[in-house]
Amino acid sequence: MATADTRRRSAAPQPLGELLDRQPPCSVESERAVLGSLLLLPEVCDEVALILRADDFYDDAHARIYGHIVAMHEDGRPVELQLLLQRLKDNGDYDAVGGAAYLLEISQEVATAAHAEHYARVVRDKAVLRSLIHAGTDIVHDAGDPTVDAREMLARAEERVFRILDTKGDNQVSTIRDVLHESLARIDARMQHQHAFGGIETGFIDYDELTGGLHDSELVILAARPSMGKTALALNIIEHIAIDERGPAKPVLFVSLEMSAMELGDRLLCSRARVNSHRLRNGTISGEEGRGLVQTAAAVRRAPLFIDDSPSRNMTEIAATA
Repeated sequence: MATADTRRRSAAPQPLGELLDRQPPCSVESERAVLGSLLLLPEVCDEVALILRADDFYDDAHARIYGHIVAMHEDGRPVELQLLLQRLKDNGDYDAVGGAAYLLEISQEVATAAHAEHYARVVRDKAVLRSLIHAGTDIVHDAGDPTVDAREMLARAEERVFRILDTKGDNQVSTIRDVLHESLARIDARMQHQHAFGGIETGFIDYDELTGGLHDSELVILAARPSMGKTALALNIIEHIAIDERGPAKPVLFVSLEMSAMELGDRLLCSRARVNSHRLRNGTISGEEGRGLVQTAAAVRRAPLFIDDSPSRNMTEIAATA
């Protein structure tokens, strides 16, 4: 019977050297099938080009052949074996790809081009895995540098992974039918909304009338010179959204790189209780005002409002917190 120590040893990760000695993920057969499909039916090049790029191929010869086929198709030239051979010769790639014998072999790889997109996705997925391995290797190498700041290293590591997603992800192309369907659904939701505006109200009527409130996926930038009331205005908006807005409570995350959470809490309480914040700082508020602050705090504490006052947050950390 295996002991706990034995189980722990068997579950230990393999040494990095052994993992790196493995052959990188690839499917040479799928790469050949993609190229064979393009030579058999060049019309599928449009669909394949949305999925694959030349650097997605593991075999360098396949990457060169694919690059030339796509270039010929984009130039409006017929993609056929003899013209491709001549182009390879003109560009000095003829011998590097194996010459006419290898191209003839590839052209007979598939009997139909019906599955070209499937093969292309297999090649793309293998390229994603290789990119992850390369990124992971770079992360391990950089993490071994004693001079690297841990938080900076974490941000760079996440950036590498997100870059893979941006470059290797599926293309987000929608038909106008789908777009209009979502648009009409949103219009209907706005018409059924109990509020006067389609988005989330800020509490400032003139602003809401001009903009329709705050909407999903929008970035709104509030800019002004120092000490002009940007933080006060932002607090008023989140106060309305998290506390005053009718209907289900809406959670709000407030990230402050300058002002502490305690100071923001004081401002919020003074705004709600109509107490002069300067008098609160000076300790000259009346007993009645103090009781009003306590009652206000009891009501505000239930609001789905979150404050992050870490002064050195970067965008990666803010996204992770959200």
